[in-house]
Order: sequence, then C-alpha cells, then structure tokens
Amino acid sequence: MSGAIVSLSNVSVSLGSRTVLEGVNLDIQEGEFLGVVGPNGSGKTTLLRVILGLIQPDTGSVSVFDRPPGQARGSIGYVAQFATFRRNFPISVEQTVLLGRLGLSRGIGRYSSADREAAREALKQVGAWDLRNRAIGGLSGGQLQRVLIARALAGRPRVLLLDEPTSSIDMAAEEGIFGLLRELSQSMAIVLVSHDVGFIWEYVSRVACVNRTVVCHHTSEITPEVLQGLYGHGVHVIDHSAAGEYLA
Repeated sequence: MSGAIVSLSNVSVSLGSRTVLEGVNLDIQEGEFLGVVGPNGSGKTTLLRVILGLIQPDTGSVSVFDRPPGQARGSIGYVAQFATFRRNFPISVEQTVLLGRLGLSRGIGRYSSADREAAREALKQVGAWDLRNRAIGGLSGGQLQRVLIARALAGRPRVLLLDEPTSSIDMAAEEGIFGLLRELSQSMAIVLVSHDVGFIWEYVSRVACVNRTVVCHHTSEITPEVLQGLYGHGVHVIDHSAAGEYLA
C-alpha cells in the first residue's frame, strides 16, 4: 500500500531457537486504527517491539516515517501491558505524565513550560485533568490506564502503540478506553493489541491476525472461520454492541 507510515517487508524474528515472526509484510496508514489479535505467544508483542526498534529482525526491513525505527521513536507513543506497571511507586498523576517528555525535556525535575503544557493537554485529551494531583496508587484500573495513555500522548506522537491496555479492567472501563482510542484515531494512527475480538471490531478499521505470520482483514471479513484458522480451535466471540454472540 502506498503512503504507509509504518512498513514491514518480509520481516522474520527468532528469539532463541524459536521463530516468533516469519515473512511478515505489513503497512500501516496515516490515521488508521489497526487491531492486532492472536493466541498467546503468537508474536503480537514482538511485532510492536519491532516497530519500536527494540528488536532487530533477523531478515527483512522496517521503516517508520521513512526512517529506521530507532530514529523515529520521537514519533511513536507506546503503552505497555497494564500488569507491568508498578502501582506503588510514590508519584502523582501529573508527574507520571511528565515522564512522557523524557528525551524531549531538559531532564527530570527540570521540565519546561512546553513540557508542562504538553502534559496538561494530554491529561485533558484523556479526560483525566482533574486527577492530576492524585497519587497513581489510588487510581482505579480505568483511571490509571487513561493516565498511562496520557503519558504516551505527552510526547505528541504520530502513531500510538498499545499492548492489551484493557486486560486488567472491567467492561465499562474497557468501553471507555476503546471509545477514547477511537477519538484519538482522528488525529493519529493507532495500533492496538487486544485479547477481546468482540470489542475490537466495533472500533478498528482493520484487524491484523498474528500467529507467527500476519494476515490483515477488514472488520467485515472477520468470520468464525477466520478466527478458527487463527486460533486453531473454537472461539467464543461476544458482540457487545448487540448483546448477542456466536460460536466460532
């Protein structure tokens, strides 16, 4: 596809003796909201790390805004898996979001007025400005996830990568996060790894099915047969919007 802001061409990655990604071709367009699904251990997180430049592929090429990933990190925001964040760290919401300015600011504790304005804008974007003086340890799961997204937004990225951001929050908070991401996708590309296929297809424009290889489908093409081929067994998918369900 032309005009891609992220492009992977024939990318393969091995970790130890195991091939995690093989022959991956993927283009992500400006303003696209791409969902990424697949079974555990299928290579979803590795795919994000390749885009971030944290893992170098064994074969193939990767470009982000026509540059090597390592040279484009200032254009990429990243929200890691929820469970990896230490909630007992003694820091406020605003201080947490300001960490997203590291590498752009003059250093910890010496944030400029531009840094503080970026943090303020990010907190307002995610609807968490009123939480700015709260300790992160006192937040609900949904509130904390919004703060972590704000931290990524503080760097003013052009593409936002999220690795299962709703895996540890309830359904109401999950709907709020996905709704927020849909709003953000109006101004940047979003790449969302999720375990919840039923939620994903209500919000994203395409779904990348990852199981060592990557095959992309438009949401209308996600059928029980596609999911069974991806996961290798029946998958119970709930259509949240219609309060219905089908068995794949």
